[in-house]
Amino acid sequence: MNFLVFLDTGAGELERILSGVKSMVLKERDPEQPEGQPVEPGDSLYFLRDNDECAVRVKATVVRAWPYEDSQDEDLVHILKELQPRLQLTESQYNCWSTREQAVFVEFEAAQKVPEFHIAPGKITDRTRWIVFEEIREVTEERVDMEPAGNSKSGSGEEEVGPNVQARSEGGTKAKLLALVEVLVVYGVFQALVQTLRSTRVVQWEFQNLGWSYIGGLAFFIPALVIWLRRRNWADYGISFANWRTNLDLGIKAFLVTCIPFVLGLGGLQLLGWEYRDMNGGALAALTDIVAIAIMIHILNRQKAVASGRNNLIVVAVLLLLPVGIALWMGRLNLVIVSTVIWQFVLSGFGEEFMYRGYFQSHLNQAFGRPYKVFGIQFGPGLLIAALLFGLMHAFNGFNPAIGLGSMYWGWALWTFFGGLFGGIIREKTGTLLAPGIAHGLPDAIGEPLRILMGWV
Repeated sequence: MNFLVFLDTGAGELERILSGVKSMVLKERDPEQPEGQPVEPGDSLYFLRDNDECAVRVKATVVRAWPYEDSQDEDLVHILKELQPRLQLTESQYNCWSTREQAVFVEFEAAQKVPEFHIAPGKITDRTRWIVFEEIREVTEERVDMEPAGNSKSGSGEEEVGPNVQARSEGGTKAKLLALVEVLVVYGVFQALVQTLRSTRVVQWEFQNLGWSYIGGLAFFIPALVIWLRRRNWADYGISFANWRTNLDLGIKAFLVTCIPFVLGLGGLQLLGWEYRDMNGGALAALTDIVAIAIMIHILNRQKAVASGRNNLIVVAVLLLLPVGIALWMGRLNLVIVSTVIWQFVLSGFGEEFMYRGYFQSHLNQAFGRPYKVFGIQFGPGLLIAALLFGLMHAFNGFNPAIGLGSMYWGWALWTFFGGLFGGIIREKTGTLLAPGIAHGLPDAIGEPLRILMGWV
């Protein structure tokens, strides 16, 4: 049997289902119709957003389904908390379901994109309830061929490449190519603007008086402009507060894990007299990042839902104020210190994560999919390409002939490639940018001001 399942557009549920973060949904159990069609293992779920569009793009297969009634010994609130890592409910969804007396928990797997088709508007009367059907033609007026390319066979046993299969194959290749071109164009425009503006007097003044240039805000502006102009869903690019308490907790844990490459990596380079911009130093720093990635994967696969984010918000605030307080105590508080904290946390942390893990990685995932799964992390070429571009961006930090810079920092590129993988893996597992933004921004916002205050190289 097949079911149409409507998802919360604002919560970014479709993106989290495709990313493998969300692997369970709740179905309302109508007490007035106890004999309604049950959901069983092997059934198909077709997901579409609960806005005005009627397009189906994603399909998954039911693994198991079980009903809950308030007469059971275990409280529904307790069950929701226990299953939250798979349900990925927003706060409003959690509050709504926790008051229900009956519900059906449906676990699914193998979520994947399918050739888009549209549900006939007359078939949708209530977007809060699932729609059951046996054949797709019952809910759509279109002719839909759901067989994957290459699976259609002729009577002679030879592979039959019909027009539908050929069109999908060409469309898939075209979509991948267009996505890759879009990402490279945006990356090129960003790099060209940054390199051009670095030689202007305004930017030189920023470096002299603020310590940093705020042209880094282009990492926010350019991708955001593309998303807005193309009328895309922000949640698909990681801009969502869904499960922010759990993701904030993961962000702080990731920050602690990043202390490994900062302490062992940079500390080891200091002892050896190596430079992270060179290949030897970059390789050593990259090794410590690999260790951090392994630890973070372990944490991600064992993370439990967090009910309150208050303490973690206080922790973030205290950590951000720490270098300011130290500078004040040393009598060396100035605009550069304050600017460094802001720049590193907002522009370097969340700005770069938005561009590379939010825009680049997500857009490539939409085109190429996420066909690989290693150590519980579902990913695709988008993770690797975004990390590669992230490393390349750091290599260009030493190159700008207009201001007399002619070096390419390949060691820094190698190190930050693995740093990009670290943030990208967190993005894939959590579905939003909150955790990778915290993990990237906090260590820089603390470490850079301290480096300035202490005179560290």
